[in-house]
Amino acid sequence: MKKVILINGSPRLEEKTASAGFLARVDAALNNSEFEKFSVNVRQSLKNGPEPDYAKLLETDAVIFAFPLYYFCLPGLFTRFLEDYEKYCREHAGQKKPAKVYALVNCGFPEPEINAEAVRVIGCFSRHIGARFRFGILIGGGPMISSAEGVGPVKKAYAKLEAAIRTLADDLHGEATQTLENVLIQPNFPRRLYFFMGGMGWKQQAKKNGLKKADLYRRPYQRAE
Repeated sequence: MKKVILINGSPRLEEKTASAGFLARVDAALNNSEFEKFSVNVRQSLKNGPEPDYAKLLETDAVIFAFPLYYFCLPGLFTRFLEDYEKYCREHAGQKKPAKVYALVNCGFPEPEINAEAVRVIGCFSRHIGARFRFGILIGGGPMISSAEGVGPVKKAYAKLEAAIRTLADDLHGEATQTLENVLIQPNFPRRLYFFMGGMGWKQQAKKNGLKKADLYRRPYQRAE
């Protein structure tokens, strides 16, 4: 059986996240009789001590990262997890398998290509640790897609996502060395309406936390005149 590790790079631990939902789909696509699967949440791992997870990573055949885009790149906790693992690899040189690496990156913007730089970071990281980066799945409007399955505007996006996950599962079986093309997934939804609804969501969250619309525009570190 091939060993596969699914790593959730979202900093949010208790809440149900888009990254966790996408990883669950990957998990379901990998046959339990063919793959030995482990799940890692980077926040929990760093809290408890990541060494046991790093030891598993050394022996795995494939790593599947899923994480949200933060400020157009990787979340800070996830970056720390990767940096510490790269150091762990140097300290255990010669013990690591040449694992395959895949990345599922989602952002709040509707344009999936915004995730491209984050995927390039994962590719660079893979080369540094002697792993083989295969391809990325770049998901625009991740929170919308993850929470609106079956709704018209995201049906095509879900179909493309399922096809990309099948490609990932098939690639795990093969021995191809040529990197595959990234897959870009975008909801079929008017851009202006998407951002309008996003703005309404911020206002609802502000009201829920006892704030007004004007509070969203406050400058907490504004210099006194």
